Amino acid sequence: MVDFESLFRQSPNPYMVVDRDLRYLAVNEAYASILSTTVEALIGRRVFDAFPGEVDGAGQAQAEAVRRSIERAFDTGRPDMLALVPFTIERETASGRVVEERYWSATHTPLFDGDGRVHGVLQHTTDVTEVERTRIELEAARQERGATPEQLWQGVVSRARAVQDANSLLEAQRRHMQALFAQAPGFMAVLSGPDYTFEIANPAYEALTGKRDFLGRRLVDVLPEIAEQGYINLLDQVRETGRRFVGRGMEVHIQGAGGELHPRFVDFVYQPIVGDDGRVYAIFVQGSDVTDREAALAALRDADQRKDRFLATLAHELRNPLAPIGTAAALLRMAPDEPTRVQEASAIIERQVRHVTHLVNDLLDVSRVTRGLAILDMREMDLARSLREAIEQIAPLAARKGHVLRVSLPDAPVLLQGDPARMTQVFANLLSNAAKYTPDGGRIEVRCFVDDERACVEIEDNGIGLDATLIPHVFDLFVQAEPTPDRNDGGLGIGLALARSLVQLQGGSIEAHSAGLGKGARFRVCLPVHVRATA
Repeated sequence: MVDFESLFRQSPNPYMVVDRDLRYLAVNEAYASILSTTVEALIGRRVFDAFPGEVDGAGQAQAEAVRRSIERAFDTGRPDMLALVPFTIERETASGRVVEERYWSATHTPLFDGDGRVHGVLQHTTDVTEVERTRIELEAARQERGATPEQLWQGVVSRARAVQDANSLLEAQRRHMQALFAQAPGFMAVLSGPDYTFEIANPAYEALTGKRDFLGRRLVDVLPEIAEQGYINLLDQVRETGRRFVGRGMEVHIQGAGGELHPRFVDFVYQPIVGDDGRVYAIFVQGSDVTDREAALAALRDADQRKDRFLATLAHELRNPLAPIGTAAALLRMAPDEPTRVQEASAIIERQVRHVTHLVNDLLDVSRVTRGLAILDMREMDLARSLREAIEQIAPLAARKGHVLRVSLPDAPVLLQGDPARMTQVFANLLSNAAKYTPDGGRIEVRCFVDDERACVEIEDNGIGLDATLIPHVFDLFVQAEPTPDRNDGGLGIGLALARSLVQLQGGSIEAHSAGLGKGARFRVCLPVHVRATA
């Protein structure tokens, strides 16, 4: 469908619509620019108040000719044409107001309402000043040099063709610029007047804000959600000072189809468009959506912070065994011949070495898995058996903290294809976290069941729980919950990341759930069942 309103508004030729009282009903920008004014300033005014022409007899006669042509279009309901209308106008330039004479050809076309009555007249004018000036110049030359009428006519035709060629070139350039505007990857728009009315907006602008009716509407009407976000104030600043504004990574909240606000980040420029009178009559908006870039930068900053926390924790964990090892070494020097002390010192050293070995093995493990170098021993296994072995490993910690451990396992084996040792490692990590993050005397429940061709294990506790902002990242490397005063045996923040990688390598999934801080947590591990046990 042709958008005639846009064609009227954006046409390079002047258009206006008047009523019977010769008051403007509509004008386009090309018409308003001739008078060095705005569309809004003309609407409702009488034509010959805004466009008086000369004040002498000739000027009044020209205005009267235009008036009669418009009235004939009203009275007859047929178009009426004026071949050549000279008019003197005043307009603003950089050097001040100038007076110049222009020549137009005008067509007055009646506009009909639903009842078939003429309710307005459309004036379409073509500026033929250059052609008329050429005719006058050639006529003067003919009189001086005795040129024939045929020579005069050929001169007029040549000049008219030159003007037509120049106009064609300008039109081709305009179409080329429009194509570039439409295809530009960044968003672009032109806002005119003090109300910031959309003259044009390219598809990238619509992609940022959503499909809306832009053209001819005010910014605050099209995007009401940004009225209180400071961007109107920035436009006012550019219009008043004439200096452009450059924004980097600025947050703007755009309203979605459901009415909710979505944050976006943009780089943009507000570039003032200045007229011949030195005033800003429009602002060119150009920029790009950098939301993905800002999200990536935020993720990098978060990863860097997590890495720093991990290094600090690792240094702490590796330093802790040094004190008892040093004490044990001193005991060995003091009493090398006392078997009891040697045995006690050896036990201390052995425990601390096991602790350090466990830390180093975890680091090597996560390194191999994240680099895709882990080798799995895939075979038929009983998932419930791996779970029992993991429970045996953490039972001493649960007993030391007085936890109630409730276990629900199926009577029959849960057979599937997997790595038994690795699955024991996964469940031991989850159970160890449940014990660490659950206060003394808490409850830990373990359930194993087969659900829709999947074997699932759920480990639930009533411990400190997970914050909603942490849940999406709880399986990321080096992520840890905030430490609590009663928990001094936290890990390095690699256990859950390792567990997820190992489960995914075996074709399974792992999820974390929590109702919030202080409300416990629940982890579910599911693996596909390839082999079913018979009763």
